[in-house]
Amino acid sequence: MTRYPQNAEPLVAMRQRGEKPESPVLVSLVGKLEFPNLTLIARPSQAYDWRPLVGLDVEVFASHAVPFGELLRALADIAAVVPASMVLTFPRQARVHCGDWTQVSDFRLFDWFPIGVDLVRYPGGGKLASLLWAELGKSLPIPYVAATHAFLAVAQEAQKCA
Repeated sequence: MTRYPQNAEPLVAMRQRGEKPESPVLVSLVGKLEFPNLTLIARPSQAYDWRPLVGLDVEVFASHAVPFGELLRALADIAAVVPASMVLTFPRQARVHCGDWTQVSDFRLFDWFPIGVDLVRYPGGGKLASLLWAELGKSLPIPYVAATHAFLAVAQEAQKCA
C-alpha cells in the first residue's frame, strides 16, 4: 500500500472534516521549505498516495538534483488525483504553470497546459515548460484527450441506439 508523504497528517485530518487549506499546498521534492503554507515532503523516487490533494492548488518544488524521470512520475501521480491547479517551481531558476482541472461531462480531469510564468523573474521557465510539453503523451499522460475520445464514443453509441 502506498503511503502519504511526510507531514500529510494535518491535510488528511482537514480533508476528513470537509475543509481545505486557503493557500496552495506545497509539495517539496527537495526537503524542508521555509514557507507558511502546509508543506508535504516527498522523496522523488518513491510513490505516494496523493488523494488528499484532490481539488486543491498545489505547488511542487524541485531542483536539478531531482532526476527528470522521477520528477515526471511525481507530477503525473499528483495530476492523476486531479488537483485544482499545479505549478512546478525550481526556486530562483524556473517556474511553470503545469495545468488545471477541467470538467468533461460528469468527470473532472487534470488538463496539462505547461507554460512558463514570470519569465522575467524565472527565465528558465520557458525551457522547462518546453521539456514538459515534449513529455505529454509519453511520460505525462493526457487524460483530457482520452476522456474526450471516451465521451465521443459513448455519444456515438447513444446516437446509434436512438
